[in-house]
Amino acid sequence: MTRAQFVQQNFAAVNQLTQGTGLFPLTVLSVAILESSENGQVGASSLAANYNNYFGIKASPDWTGQTVDIQTEEYDNSGNPYTTTATWRVYPSFAASAADYVNLITGDSRYADVLTAPDTTTQFQLLQQDGYSTSPSYTALLIDVYNSIRGFVSSAPGSGLAALLLIAFFLRSL
Repeated sequence: MTRAQFVQQNFAAVNQLTQGTGLFPLTVLSVAILESSENGQVGASSLAANYNNYFGIKASPDWTGQTVDIQTEEYDNSGNPYTTTATWRVYPSFAASAADYVNLITGDSRYADVLTAPDTTTQFQLLQQDGYSTSPSYTALLIDVYNSIRGFVSSAPGSGLAALLLIAFFLRSL
């Protein structure tokens, strides 16, 4: 699926998931697109296509759901890549993956600063700083994704409501 199709299909649900959390919907969608894309198609990575893990969420020891072991590229503290096998969470759908991502970011104190960031770019920087990804180019890659999708939001289902809510909030604060 293209980025435009992905945003059109998922914006309303992600917007609803992020209400009141401090996470911006386009932060969540940008992470999903980056983590799940292969050959320019969203959801085409093995992890997303076969296991509905659109966010690259690894299984922690307390994870009780299904898992799968897949090789991945990580980066050491010097920024050098290496290949390793990681255990990943498996989901029944994109919606379950997105809900778990929002729960992970909002429920883990190491990401608390992400939730008070003033904009998506700062959220991307803080996700990388807080260790969500070991890739030294993670922030730049997310910014590229964000810049390529932000124009799709105005026509996405549910985006009109989000704009009205934002305007109402702004007017109320005057």
